[in-house]
Amino acid sequence: MMGKPRKKTFSRSSWSSGYGTGPSGSAPSRPFSYTGEIDTKDTLEVKGLLAELNTPVVKQDKAQQFDLYCQIGDLYRTKLHNLQSALQYYQNMLDCSQELSEDTKQAKAYNRLGLTCDILGLPQEAFRNHEKALAIYKVETKNETNICVAYKNLASSLALSGQVSDSKINYESALAVAMETGNKTEQIDIYCKLGDLHREQLHEPQESHKYYTEMLALARDLGRKDRERQAYNRLGHAHYDMGEYEESLEWSKKDLKMSQESGDKTGQIIAHINIADSYEALGKLDLARSHYQSAMTIAMETGNKQQQMDIYCKLGDLHRKQLHEPQESHKYYTEMLALARDLGRKDRESQAYNRLGLAHHDMGEYEESLDRHKKHLKMRQESGDKTEQITAHKNIAVSYKALGKLDLARSHYQSAMTIAMETGNKTEQMDIYCELGDLHREQLHEPQESHKYYTEMLALARDLGRKDKESLAYNRLGRVHYVMGEHDETLEWDKKNLKMSQESGDKTEQIIVHKNIADSYKALGKLDLARSHYQSAMTIAMETGNKQEQEDITKKLANL
Repeated sequence: MMGKPRKKTFSRSSWSSGYGTGPSGSAPSRPFSYTGEIDTKDTLEVKGLLAELNTPVVKQDKAQQFDLYCQIGDLYRTKLHNLQSALQYYQNMLDCSQELSEDTKQAKAYNRLGLTCDILGLPQEAFRNHEKALAIYKVETKNETNICVAYKNLASSLALSGQVSDSKINYESALAVAMETGNKTEQIDIYCKLGDLHREQLHEPQESHKYYTEMLALARDLGRKDRERQAYNRLGHAHYDMGEYEESLEWSKKDLKMSQESGDKTGQIIAHINIADSYEALGKLDLARSHYQSAMTIAMETGNKQQQMDIYCKLGDLHRKQLHEPQESHKYYTEMLALARDLGRKDRESQAYNRLGLAHHDMGEYEESLDRHKKHLKMRQESGDKTEQITAHKNIAVSYKALGKLDLARSHYQSAMTIAMETGNKTEQMDIYCELGDLHREQLHEPQESHKYYTEMLALARDLGRKDKESLAYNRLGRVHYVMGEHDETLEWDKKNLKMSQESGDKTEQIIVHKNIADSYKALGKLDLARSHYQSAMTIAMETGNKQEQEDITKKLANL
């Protein structure tokens, strides 16, 4: 009597999105602009700037020091991906600006510090820096573009920490400024970001579709082909998230056509990947693999090792999750790991360890899985990425649970919870409450304790406006009352779950809930009502062609 397991996802390719490395969901998308391997010219450029910084003339000139600290920090952040070094130079920037007593320079430093903290998974620190930048821009400069950007950055940090309502308010403030000043370029960007917020964090793809449609109209109005193509990319995502895979395919094909016309090879790779994702969702796995391979061909032709690395991950996920060939997926993840090491990409090396851990888990090799997840954790602790530390702790807990080491599993869930609370990450807190509830209910056989965790999960789901998680909490509360023999209470929770699944149109979940309700009526001796709900489940299973559920329901009806 369990609900659907959460999918282990890897985010679809997006022009300005990052990737999700979590084993049971994706981390919030982050800006990611790297498209090739690390060039030695970037390292040489840093060395040259450092040499200039140490010249006698510059040592006497704080304004020049400020500019050089900014350039070095940007290189570390955007090219060399050494975020701790970037943070150090941006802090030096701030110190210089304070000595110069120039508020606009301080705002620029706070902005850079905020962006870096965002990438490091430190949303509270990022928020504080962006807030300071906004305050300066509003009072000192009254530059509408800077104010607009500051609102957007503040909104991004709030989104990353799970404070979605406040994030939306700040995006809307940015949009108001852009509309007042007639800045259509900023309006395009904000519509995109609002769409992403509704799709990725509020899980409201229909609402995101409206914003992406506005974005598309403005892009066409301004003759911005690049933004028009980005709108096609995003509309493909929205339809994908609504389960409308054929429509998603159409938008992604438009994206591919425009990228081919413009000669944008990176755009072609992204479009091929998204087309592959849609075919994968439609169960057309040969076509999915074909488009992944097309993406790989272009990535190899252009020497784009970054994208090769991503596609190896995608192919690994396809073989692990869809084709159920973890050994084959292991080969792709190993290629991914080799490229990550070759490029000096610690973040992707860490991600490869995450995926290898998942592959070993699927092969039943829990000790090996544990080893890879510990490597993932160590690297994320070294990089300071708090969000990924949560993911790694959860994966380690899952491995210990599979090995029957329940105290160690609980310890790592608690470690994950500590970090989630420290960083104000309510989305992760919600997920961990669910995991702890499951541990206490299924393995430790302590339903009363699990009830506490599921109740906390429900409260957070309502607070965050996460209807999907609220529905999952109802499912879990129903299960725990069933275990305690409280079948009337079980019915109440399952009926709430059914109502929400009907409102969302989730047919698979409706089958599960009808079966759960039938089980409770059977336990109460109300066999006619039990039969009625089994038959309702059967009707939906037949409509959707779900043969596995049809077989299960047939057995349940026979046992009434």
